[in-house]
Amino acid sequence: MLAVKNILTGEVGEIESAYVVVERNLPLVISTPHSGRCVLEKYADHFTFGDGFRVDNDMYTGELYPLELGSSISGNLSQHQVNMNRSWELIEGRDPLMTISFLSEDDIYTKPWSDVEREELRLMHKAYHSDLARLMKQMKETYGYALLIDCHSLNSRALSNTPDAGSIDRADFVIGSLDGASADSRVVDVFHEALEKQATPRGLKVVRNNPYKGGWITKTWARPEEGFHVLQLEIKKKMYMYEGIDDDGEKAFQKRDSFADIQKVLEKAFRETRDFASTIL
Repeated sequence: MLAVKNILTGEVGEIESAYVVVERNLPLVISTPHSGRCVLEKYADHFTFGDGFRVDNDMYTGELYPLELGSSISGNLSQHQVNMNRSWELIEGRDPLMTISFLSEDDIYTKPWSDVEREELRLMHKAYHSDLARLMKQMKETYGYALLIDCHSLNSRALSNTPDAGSIDRADFVIGSLDGASADSRVVDVFHEALEKQATPRGLKVVRNNPYKGGWITKTWARPEEGFHVLQLEIKKKMYMYEGIDDDGEKAFQKRDSFADIQKVLEKAFRETRDFASTIL
């Protein structure tokens, strides 16, 4: 068991591990690498716990996305503790990810990490990716192909560390396909169409590869010629939560009433894409 501190409530509790793996005999793998809302309690004094620190986290993605539709792997720790969607080499070079909040430009970390601390985090990172690799290889052995959807959220206003820094006109759903190279084009098209089918009647917008084309997990597993297909999805936080960028007051970082409706959008789109892929791959 790991003693942890919740970055929203400040409460101290326990989790079994740095991430959770659930295996299901279904033709889909879903990852939510940034879904954790905790840091290790013994390292809590490394963090400032300001609003900028919280804004930079993918809140509620482990609950929002339909993990039950496939095998899943979900982070339990904040991406500021260990970022599962970066190569360890990049993490090592940025101590361990970034030193300031891109919302407030305030420090996120209060002190550097020791070699012993870094090694503990490296082993957690390594274990996550070993288990993700196992899920992908098992699916390919079982079904002849592997399909991964890597799930994230994005802020409604682009912060200074993003490709579209300063933008306030971001789409509600951003599919990352490495400009079409991450998966069979038919699967990408059906995913886009399935999302639009749900989004358009709600006045929501779906785009591809703008501003995000796909992160490290997508780039690592995007080998459609070998039977490994990946889609990345970013969802605008403002659709389902009070993201804490504007003056949300006491509601900051809480779920909106629309949370359950966005869950339904995702469940239908993921299911349609999973089932279509099983007929053509």
